[in-house]
Amino acid sequence: MASRTPDTRLAPWQHQAQLDVAGTPLLLSVQPSHARLLQRLPRHPVVTLITGLTLAYLLYLVLHGYTRLARQHRRVRDTNRVLRREIRMRSQLQEEVEWLARHDELTRLPNRRLFMEALEANAVLRPLSVLICDVDHFKRINDHQGHLVGDRYLVHLGQIGRELIESTGGLFARYGGEEFVACLPRVDAVRALEIADTLRRQLLDAELQHHDGQRLTASIGVVTLVDGPLDVAVIMQAADDALYRAKAEGRNRVKAAPPLVIAERA
Repeated sequence: MASRTPDTRLAPWQHQAQLDVAGTPLLLSVQPSHARLLQRLPRHPVVTLITGLTLAYLLYLVLHGYTRLARQHRRVRDTNRVLRREIRMRSQLQEEVEWLARHDELTRLPNRRLFMEALEANAVLRPLSVLICDVDHFKRINDHQGHLVGDRYLVHLGQIGRELIESTGGLFARYGGEEFVACLPRVDAVRALEIADTLRRQLLDAELQHHDGQRLTASIGVVTLVDGPLDVAVIMQAADDALYRAKAEGRNRVKAAPPLVIAERA
């Protein structure tokens, strides 16, 4: 506790002055009270101290608030950075999921779902050709050379088919297993047959071999819808029937189904 006065009271304070009044000496004695002396005590040091302490406290509050805001700003910035990274990762994951839903992971080709979407997207275009390609004796490769070799052969066939079919404006897809399909909008039956045979010959020229040295071959069925509404079941069945005939007649060949004209439903 601070005090402006000592613990013990001081002796009475007085001021004396010698005066001469008309030759008569007088002694003037002034003794103010303790309260009067306190009133006349200078207050500047006290005010200065209080003002300094007040300013120091205000400065502390400003610095403390600034530090707190800076800390909060860093936390918000770090949170935003983490959130942006999370959003980016989720977007990439969503893109990957959507891609896998419509593509074959091994060959990187469109899958059956995307092939069906391509057929529907070109439903009004005529002519519309479809081919089904099936690798001959593919089971022998897996049995004698292993699945890794089989996968490598499928990837190679996928690359050949993609380059050929996409150059004609079509879509080449893996339908399942060793079976591939192609959608060829605005391609007539003659041109579709030529494209299918080119695919067969390019696979043969790739010199992919079985365990016994025989070259890898494929059989292909082709069908062309020339008129009428698109009926996916009908067109796929016709292509599959043509593929079955190619297999039955000795494999390593292309067979075409009769051009399709589907009647309008009532």
